[in-house]
Amino acid sequence: MNILFLLHSYPKVGGIEMVTQTISHYLRKKHKLFYLARISELSATADQTNCFYFPSKNKKIAVEYYNNLIAELAIDIVINQ
Repeated sequence: MNILFLLHSYPKVGGIEMVTQTISHYLRKKHKLFYLARISELSATADQTNCFYFPSKNKKIAVEYYNNLIAELAIDIVINQ
């Protein structure tokens, strides 16, 4: 199963991001995980593989990017953090 985590910023060390890392640790054993965020906040402690970022703050462009990413990655579940 392909799972997409939708976050404001990723990866960074913070509450929601740490929850995402904890959940990811267990889910990646059986599922393929992806992350989509508005802002890239690099952190040495976070898993930075399969990270994607919205290319624009323009709502129309962001929605189109999101829909295309869902289709390209064959996402089954989106977890909105």
